[in-house]
Amino acid sequence: MYHDFTSSEYVADAIIVYIREGHYPSDESAVFLDRLPLIDALRQRIGEDDVPWLLSLVENESGPAAGLACTLLRKHIHQQEVKNCLETRWNTANPYLRNRLLWRMLDDPNLSREWHRRLFNFVLEEWDMFRDFNLMFYEGSLKAVSRILSRLGDTSYPDSKKWIYFCCVPDVVEDRRAAKTLINIGLSANDEFTREVAEVLLERFFSDNSAEDSETHDHMSVKDKEKMNIDREADISGEMELAVPDFIVKAIMAHIRNGHHPGEKDADLMNRLPLIDYLRAEVTETDLDAWLLDTVKDTSGAPPLLYLSLLRKFTERDDI
Repeated sequence: MYHDFTSSEYVADAIIVYIREGHYPSDESAVFLDRLPLIDALRQRIGEDDVPWLLSLVENESGPAAGLACTLLRKHIHQQEVKNCLETRWNTANPYLRNRLLWRMLDDPNLSREWHRRLFNFVLEEWDMFRDFNLMFYEGSLKAVSRILSRLGDTSYPDSKKWIYFCCVPDVVEDRRAAKTLINIGLSANDEFTREVAEVLLERFFSDNSAEDSETHDHMSVKDKEKMNIDREADISGEMELAVPDFIVKAIMAHIRNGHHPGEKDADLMNRLPLIDYLRAEVTETDLDAWLLDTVKDTSGAPPLLYLSLLRKFTERDDI
């Protein structure tokens, strides 16, 4: 994975602390944060005190900032206040925000069948938007199968929610046979509505009418398939791999400056491209004298290796 640091617990801690200090991410940064595996770690850190300001964002914003706030509320969907807010907001939300709201609403095991049908109809009507988000979230076919299977097997998600993961399959799993096999699993689901959704998906994407397209895909030359995969992966994650949001860099540096030093595993994850170059650029002369040089001298293992990397632009100083 190019952005190894997104699996760091330390980075997740830094981001949540930075947000609570009043630094909410821009829309661009919010889109970056709302991806696996980082988003799961961020959600686990949201407490009761965070709920009011997250709900305020959902109620008053419509773009990625509101979408991220909605995502972060996952652990608190059991609260009636959260349920009421999401259902009320649905009536006034634009399609983008609805595409984020539905995931949280489906976390409620007591959500009515009428709502399930309403949400599924929205997915079918706004399929392109639903597809584009999933391609970004699951990062394409190489990781999609394992991540979708992980979601389907996660007992912390209600059975009634599982149908939404089958909806992701037709677009994020390139191998048509693998995709069809995955959706067929839905036909034997415990939840009746999930079985209905699986039938609709099989008819829409894997019926005899779509056989020609499937056959054409399966018989493409290896060269053509490789080119298609490269182009597709570039479209999905190219921007993500070009830049680390300034918000994340500042959050990490603020956490370090406040005396929270990473352990060996987290330090190693951060001491890799592209993040390390962004962190180096953020280091100042004040950091050198306040904590950086002393930390390098007094500790051992991966953290000082990370801090040695941060010294790069100061190597001409005599004391370095």
